[in-house]
Amino acid sequence: MRKARFDAEYLQHIHQSVSLDPVIYEQRELSLVGLHTRFFSVDSEKNNLARKLPKLWQQMLDRLHEVPHVVGETGYGLIRQTPAQTDELDYFAVFEVSKVEALPPGMVHVTLPAAQYAKFTHHGLPMNLNNTVNYIYSSWLVTSGFRHTYATDLEIYGPAYIPGSEQSVVNYAIPVELASVFS
Repeated sequence: MRKARFDAEYLQHIHQSVSLDPVIYEQRELSLVGLHTRFFSVDSEKNNLARKLPKLWQQMLDRLHEVPHVVGETGYGLIRQTPAQTDELDYFAVFEVSKVEALPPGMVHVTLPAAQYAKFTHHGLPMNLNNTVNYIYSSWLVTSGFRHTYATDLEIYGPAYIPGSEQSVVNYAIPVELASVFS
């Protein structure tokens, strides 16, 4: 793992582009359909995030009309550890569905279990979302009294998401529980 850079750009991001205190909420169970890939994050020497995720989202948006019973217009990026527990991560570009019938070719169905999440608001381009994630993990989480549950992280692309715009808003949420004093 590489250390987060605390340079002027990062500090400006922290003070202007991320909510420093999250909303703690109960995420209901979601039934989701979309596309899956694996990638290496910016913390990996094999980082291929910029090559993999924008392409996956473009494919998903181009094929969204194939998914029956889509609920709303919010897209979710699900990030979780691979079963091998390497520095490679699973990523799902998905939309909520009210029911699952036959899946379109190459698509997957994922059930996101209900859980408690800490949700942060990221302002600006998704390409800078890593600065928000660095803040969450290296600053907020270590002082919050919460711990990550090792479940799925969420990128939430709702109505305030504007592709290619600095005015865009994306939420990033991590699954949390109160840390035990005796852990």
